[in-house]
Amino acid sequence: MKRRMKQSTLLLLLNGISILALLFMAFCLICYSRISGKINTASSNRFELTYNANRFMNGSAYLTNEVRAYAATGKQEHYDNYWNEVNTLKNRDIGVENMKILGLTLRSRR
Repeated sequence: MKRRMKQSTLLLLLNGISILALLFMAFCLICYSRISGKINTASSNRFELTYNANRFMNGSAYLTNEVRAYAATGKQEHYDNYWNEVNTLKNRDIGVENMKILGLTLRSRR
């Protein structure tokens, strides 16, 4: 003799499973949203850090090149370019400050 389940009991069971599946999907969506936000923030910080590190390196290289050019040629143009970078543009200083804002710190060497 087969035991049969009532249709209303089966419907209640299926509805319960559907609600649990819906709650699980909502939980997964919330977790995905949080993780995606963290990944976007990390990617943005990485881009900003790279940009500012390049800004610092390019500013330093520019200063070095201008000093060399002035020493080799004695032209006032190179002297003025050097001091314009140091006093006005300040690419190195801006790059370092932005990297500090992003959380980059100096490690003391022992």
